[in-house]
Amino acid sequence: MDTTRGQGTESSFKDLIGIIWRQKWVLAITLAVALTLAVSFTFIVQPMFQSFVRVVLQGRTNSSQMFQDRNDPLAQLAPLPADDVPTQIEQLQSQSILRDALQKVVAADPSLTPKSVEDVSVTARQIGLTNSVEVLVTSPKDILSQQIADQIPESFKEAIQARTSEKFNQGVNFVGGQLSKQQDDLIQAEKDLDAFRKSKGLSASPTEASERSAQNLTAEQQLTTSQADYQAAKESYDSLLAARKLLPARVPNATIQENLTEKQLARQRISDLEAKRQSLLISYQPSSREVREADAELAKAREYLRNLPKVLDDQRTIRNPLLDSYDQQIASAKANLEGASARVAERNANVLQMRKRVDDYSAYVADLSRLQRDIELKSASVAQLTSQLNTLKLYINQVSNPITVIQNPTNPVKSRPNPPLYIAIALFVGTIMAGAIALAKDRLDDKVGNLDQAFRISGAPALGYVPALGKGRRKSTSIAQNTLTALPVRTQENYRIVRSNVLFSLKDGKEKSVVVTSTGVGEGSEDVAANLAQALASSGKATVLIDANLSHPTQHSRFGLPVTPGLSNVLAGACLLGDVLVETGIGGLTLLPGGAAKMASGDLIGSEHMEAVLSELSTKFDIVILDAPSMTPRSDALALSSIADAVVYVVKPGFTNRSSMKYSIELLRHTRARLVGLVFTDTTFASE
Repeated sequence: MDTTRGQGTESSFKDLIGIIWRQKWVLAITLAVALTLAVSFTFIVQPMFQSFVRVVLQGRTNSSQMFQDRNDPLAQLAPLPADDVPTQIEQLQSQSILRDALQKVVAADPSLTPKSVEDVSVTARQIGLTNSVEVLVTSPKDILSQQIADQIPESFKEAIQARTSEKFNQGVNFVGGQLSKQQDDLIQAEKDLDAFRKSKGLSASPTEASERSAQNLTAEQQLTTSQADYQAAKESYDSLLAARKLLPARVPNATIQENLTEKQLARQRISDLEAKRQSLLISYQPSSREVREADAELAKAREYLRNLPKVLDDQRTIRNPLLDSYDQQIASAKANLEGASARVAERNANVLQMRKRVDDYSAYVADLSRLQRDIELKSASVAQLTSQLNTLKLYINQVSNPITVIQNPTNPVKSRPNPPLYIAIALFVGTIMAGAIALAKDRLDDKVGNLDQAFRISGAPALGYVPALGKGRRKSTSIAQNTLTALPVRTQENYRIVRSNVLFSLKDGKEKSVVVTSTGVGEGSEDVAANLAQALASSGKATVLIDANLSHPTQHSRFGLPVTPGLSNVLAGACLLGDVLVETGIGGLTLLPGGAAKMASGDLIGSEHMEAVLSELSTKFDIVILDAPSMTPRSDALALSSIADAVVYVVKPGFTNRSSMKYSIELLRHTRARLVGLVFTDTTFASE
């Protein structure tokens, strides 16, 4: 399908503005409701007062924690207090601290007793990355919030000191018990090591391990060499067997056709004499007696070879003499193979023995190393626990003040109601909710609303916009009222724009047939097909309009012509094509009516006859316009799009179903139809 796909489902800024404009009443009503709720909340909310105090905590900050040893158990038992600042903030604003402070304030002044403890709240926040903390107290009484803010640091100090003293005492007992246990374990580990060494007679010397490893490596190398020798012997043996199988059992006698055996022996004799002569030349001069005798024998052998007869008359066969030679070689190769196999078995057993020696020794060494490592770990643990116990004994009497007040409680201020804050929150939340509702409402509308939506679905550009026709115009029986010239001037110009864009999209001289279809019934594809055909004819193009909607043909009534005979008659073989083409009365425009509906069949449009009709019309006319039925009720448009050169898709904004259009466009893509563009019908912004 020769189009580009849409650019995804993300809305552009223009889409967002369009959604806001279409759903403006939803946005306005939602914001009005949010503002009403904010104003109402201002009058019904209970007044609250706030007072805050600033303190410095003696805990760890995030930066100091980076340099602590997290594996040190004393990290949980460090000098007062051990908790980091965020943890102490949670304790500052806990219900236990609040209840203790509230109880002391009420005991001093019972008139400050609140209706419920839940009416009072404490919020603490860290100031930057420091140990400074701001503690904010909120209550329904102004004096109560100030008194509680003044009491919170004291209640926190008492709670932390009590907990820290208890924690140190527990730590001393815990570390002391662990130290005693580790000392006993260390003594037992040393005894286990001595017993193991005596039972195995081993030492941790690395020399023995290296020697056994070297012996094992040598055995493996010898095994590899033996395996290679065995493989070579086997390959030689197999190749000799294969070569022997290829030899014939019997061969013609030396006297049959060609004296091969005698010639081969003579050539071998000559080769031996030549080798002998060369060896004599090493020790003698060419003129010596020995060399001359060798030359005489060589000349005699060559003369004998030349005089051997080539063809003899004896027709008998003899056993192939090469078989004996191959049998000797095979026997020798088999002996070599058996020897190599024996060497492999012997060296494989040697490798297994060497590996066992290495594995046994490795097992002993691993146990020995484990026992030694256990002693080292227990020794380190004893030393660490001893140091920790001494440190705890130093810390146990160093309980200090964990909190310092750096700013006394401020005068209470009224925190709520806060009308500007409520209105701002209402506007923010209302805007988000209104946008979500408007977007959801717009997305749930499954109608194609504009060009951008249609482009994202189809990926095809717009060819033009066609305004809505006047009431009763489509049903008029007058030929004059159904022609393009009877339409308003602006509408005629719109169809000329569509005509120009269609012609620009077609490959000049190569593409002539154009299918006009739509998603569903009632979207105006019949009007677009008829008026586009008239616009093409008025430009001087010889145009034929085919009414391909065989089940409900309509184009004949537009021009006051009979419906039969027509396309269905031609496809059924009842008429010839030239007999059913009729002139419309409009210069350059010919009509091929739909034909008899009773002869229409679902298989006619997709038949080879239809392709032949379209091919014949393309040779007679400049442009062929096919008024196809809609995509969703029938498959005729899909069949036509597969054989036509181009497809024009008609979309009616506010009427065409988006999901159905997506389905139809995907069907066209599967048929590889060339969708040249979209025509929008019944558009109000393009009317006169």
